[in-house]
Amino acid sequence: PQDRFAGGRLERDALGTETVNGVDVTKYRVHGETPDGDPFEGVMWMTAYEIPVRVVTGKGDDQVRMELTGLVVGDVDADQFEIPSGYQRFQLPAPAQQDLDALRKQYGR
Repeated sequence: PQDRFAGGRLERDALGTETVNGVDVTKYRVHGETPDGDPFEGVMWMTAYEIPVRVVTGKGDDQVRMELTGLVVGDVDADQFEIPSGYQRFQLPAPAQQDLDALRKQYGR
């Protein structure tokens, strides 16, 4: 959703806390406009780390529901990762880099 809203407007209003698939989350009403001016409205359940575990958008037959299951948050052993052959680092586009920088600042990383 954030890529879709880069340059658009997205607001959220907290509706309370719940548990979704065993994860403590805050439920938000989200609304705004895409950069093209298309309206957006839905409900999003997010962890304290801003990980969306459930998103519901649309109305009636056009409703879309996305849900994350099996979420485990924690440190990952670096030995579980291997850099693929041919890997090349690239520069994120400015809006995505700004979002990443803001998240790093927010979580002290």
